[in-house]
Amino acid sequence: MKLLAIIASATLALAGVAWVIISKKTFLERKYELWKYPSIRQESSLSGDIKKEIELRKYNEAVRDYKLVAAKLDEAEAKGHNVAFLRAKMPRIARLISQKKYYFAKIHLNTVDVRIPRKKEQVRLAGDRDHNEGLTPDVKGRAQKVKRRKSKSKRGRRSKTR
Repeated sequence: MKLLAIIASATLALAGVAWVIISKKTFLERKYELWKYPSIRQESSLSGDIKKEIELRKYNEAVRDYKLVAAKLDEAEAKGHNVAFLRAKMPRIARLISQKKYYFAKIHLNTVDVRIPRKKEQVRLAGDRDHNEGLTPDVKGRAQKVKRRKSKSKRGRRSKTR
């Protein structure tokens, strides 16, 4: 009975080791390759400057978008809209920008920007002659139909066969 317990525990231990090796295979292979074939090429001396420039560009873009949304909030508040619930999200966005999480800051900025109340635009249906301002809506609110000229050709339409 003891022998059976020893064999079962050894089998479980080997299965556990096999599972770890299989699940971490790519990590172990990468570490082995880095150990066996170390990198010959060193990092460029300009890479630090390029990384700083890219980081600064992302930061400036995030700050510009933040200021733009803040200005839109101020404008909406001046027009009398209730934007306090949106303004409450702005400190969180500023914190994300300071933590250099520009992607998440942009997502939050876009959600705030979309929810800012805007003036509703007057919309009318497009007629055949949109440039003609003489179209007046009839009682039902639709634009009046404009009669089309008849074709001057004798056949009326082009034939499908040529």
